[in-house]
Amino acid sequence: MRRGGAFRCMGLLGVILPLYVVPLELQAPPQRVVSLVPGATEVLFAIGAGERVAGVSSFDHWPPEVERLPRLGGLIDPDLEAILTLRPDLAIIDPSQSSLRRQLALSGIATYEYATADVADLLRNMRAFGELLGLSDGAARSADELSADLDAVRARYASDDPPNVLMVFGRRDGSFAELWVNGGVGFLEELTAIAGGRNVFGDVERPGFKAGLEAVIARVPDVVVELRTDGQDAVPTATLEMEWRTLPGFANVRVVTLAAGWMLVPGPRVAEAAQVLGERLHGR
Repeated sequence: MRRGGAFRCMGLLGVILPLYVVPLELQAPPQRVVSLVPGATEVLFAIGAGERVAGVSSFDHWPPEVERLPRLGGLIDPDLEAILTLRPDLAIIDPSQSSLRRQLALSGIATYEYATADVADLLRNMRAFGELLGLSDGAARSADELSADLDAVRARYASDDPPNVLMVFGRRDGSFAELWVNGGVGFLEELTAIAGGRNVFGDVERPGFKAGLEAVIARVPDVVVELRTDGQDAVPTATLEMEWRTLPGFANVRVVTLAAGWMLVPGPRVAEAAQVLGERLHGR
């Protein structure tokens, strides 16, 4: 069964709580936390635990305070030696980092697996961090505020006739090769719905996949949203629009480009991301 987050520590008995397992060594709130997940790092700062963050991943850039913290690698190249040097009492990792979890357990370091398949997971993780770190009231307040902000965006852009949206987060510049689009599962799908859009690939039960051009042409959208990571070279929207309008049936398609590195992080800025997307989809 999928959970929003899970604590693990090999060889130790634990106390079962609604969302996770707390190992016995965490009888007191952790004071030195390392985070290998940018979204989790943002949550820690949002709930008032920023001063406890001792190190972050190589891909953390928010809030600005993280720029001064030690870098500990990423999803596929975590730096175990650097992590151990910081002597954390808790490491927040991605669920796929099973090897790192085992190595940390052997060193007596508890881990929290930060999984965010959707907004509900994000809110659960936010509250779980509060329980762990002795910041329950602040974390619950942050989660409630984020939920209310998302509801406000959803209400603002609700429509009986939402625009059909093709969400593209990767393709070869100047062509439609290596065309990666968002499917009907996960964080970006939910973001599109909150922003008042209807994903043209919403029936595909995958979070993201490489689509053939024929499949794209068969589902002509009203709006193409190109999510471009912050490090990509800027391509004028007019150029992208001309490229898309060469496709059959796409003569009237509207193209939106978003420098979206930050929008792809499932963290506490998700309501801001939904608002930006809503403004671009609806022109208001």
